[in-house]
Amino acid sequence: MIKRTFAFAVVMTAASLNGIAPASADLLGLYRFHGANGDTSTWSFVPCGPGCIDVGITENSNIAGRFIGKAKFEDGLWNMTVDVPTAVRCELNQRLFPGRLEYYWDEAALTGTSIAVQTTPNCGRPAMARMEPIAFTLEKA
Repeated sequence: MIKRTFAFAVVMTAASLNGIAPASADLLGLYRFHGANGDTSTWSFVPCGPGCIDVGITENSNIAGRFIGKAKFEDGLWNMTVDVPTAVRCELNQRLFPGRLEYYWDEAALTGTSIAVQTTPNCGRPAMARMEPIAFTLEKA
């Protein structure tokens, strides 16, 4: 009985490992973020389980402060949503407002899209207004 239970556990563990993103082990360490709008930052990737990566973002050129997000691998892309107090810049006066940053990227190509969502009404826009998507690349640091 013990041998059968152990064998079952081994098979189940192997089966669960098949759900890991194929190259998830490759996203580890530091990467430089380069936005098509000129924004730059440093991203730190640390695995947090199958299809999960903790992302620390520092040295932002456009957004004040550091932040941490949890990226999930779904439908062939990594995605991460982070609420940030300085996510959206008003073009009229350059002030920063609270919002949500959404990131979607392809691990193999190291390219993706970021979208800022304004969570409060400011700068002539309603709450939940979505800004234009911005393409970005990631480069191993």
